[in-house]
Amino acid sequence: MMNLFTRIYKRLSSVPKHWKVFTLILSSTVIGYGLGFLALPVLIFIYKPHQFGEWALFTGVSSIATTFLTFRFEYSLPVAEDNQSRIKLLSFSMLLAALVALLFSVAVLILCLLGSIPQDLILSLVLSPIGGLAYGYYLLWTNAAIANAAYKSVASAKILQTTLTPAVQLLLGIAIIYFYEDSSLPLMLGSIIGWFSASYFLARKIPEISSATLPKNFIDTVRRYKAFAIYSMPAALFMRLSTQLPNVLIGPLYGLSIAGSYAIAQRLLGTPAALVSQSFAQTFFGLTSEKVLSISKMFANLKKSIFYFLFPYMLYAMAAYLLLTLYPHWKTASIALLILAPHFFMQFFSQALGALYISAGLQRRELVIEASRFSFSVVALLLPWILQLHSLYFLFGPFVAVNVLIYILWILDASRVLNTFTSSKVSGGNEG
Repeated sequence: MMNLFTRIYKRLSSVPKHWKVFTLILSSTVIGYGLGFLALPVLIFIYKPHQFGEWALFTGVSSIATTFLTFRFEYSLPVAEDNQSRIKLLSFSMLLAALVALLFSVAVLILCLLGSIPQDLILSLVLSPIGGLAYGYYLLWTNAAIANAAYKSVASAKILQTTLTPAVQLLLGIAIIYFYEDSSLPLMLGSIIGWFSASYFLARKIPEISSATLPKNFIDTVRRYKAFAIYSMPAALFMRLSTQLPNVLIGPLYGLSIAGSYAIAQRLLGTPAALVSQSFAQTFFGLTSEKVLSISKMFANLKKSIFYFLFPYMLYAMAAYLLLTLYPHWKTASIALLILAPHFFMQFFSQALGALYISAGLQRRELVIEASRFSFSVVALLLPWILQLHSLYFLFGPFVAVNVLIYILWILDASRVLNTFTSSKVSGGNEG
């Protein structure tokens, strides 16, 4: 697999480095998700909607918890001034994540003992701290590898994570469900094992960091990069809250079967979004200010490209819809998929724009936009529950409309702000 990425990298020798990195990471993501997709028809045959609903709650809470576990210090690693600072930041982040995950686990166990958590939600919430820790470590080691220019290792780790997860879900699902028909445990274990395995793989590939002696004093270094916790962490929290909000709210409010319908639509339609957004984010988080000067041109291309992406995405969404119609117990999910398609089509801009905002030093602006998206999403999801409107169109329609509108406004705002930013940089450079 490494030889494959080496050949791809050499063929791209004539293009700018950040586009070579983007193509390499995108290729690995396509391969990983493509292999994982082969198992999807079997997974939706084995598991029922409510089991995917439990898994959706687990992934939603785990993703949100990761923000509190790492405080987004993972994004400080690619911009750290030297390797020693990087080691200190990584060590601090891993210790912080383990401590917060432990406190989170204790809190969940106390709530379980008090009987404050419904029986069908206990498994998802008990495993969420472990899932958050696994995902947090994966993000930390991925950014550490990017900081050390280990892009081939990042690509291989992505394939490992995206193929091992469905493999475990499939194999354990066949074994466990034979004894416990309604168990969603294999879905959650697959995610946890995939994240931890990819983290271990990356740690082995960058021994200059993983084999370093644990630093004794990292407080001064952490203070120099506190802006990531002050500005980027709240922005990341709102981004994950607004992205994972349906996974967290739909199950308790509307039932786990409806939550499972959203989860499978997210897994089918959100994959193209994940392909682009993750590749953009991991490519551009380490950009220098000089590289940011080309961002406005990238945005111009993105705005034009959205129309070229639309037609193939519509064909893909129809193929996903036809796949779900083959399974009677996923009929509700097929309807939800059609309603949610515009939302997932626009979603990939969220993480990509977040990466570009950070590269340009515009974390405060990102925070305002993500807070707005979260606030409107909460209202859109709670309103049908308050008004007792049970139709899927009333449930997902306002949520989709709000998010698509904000995505469009965000794209226009990013183009304008980053054009101003790059113009000022160019003017400053000319004056110098």
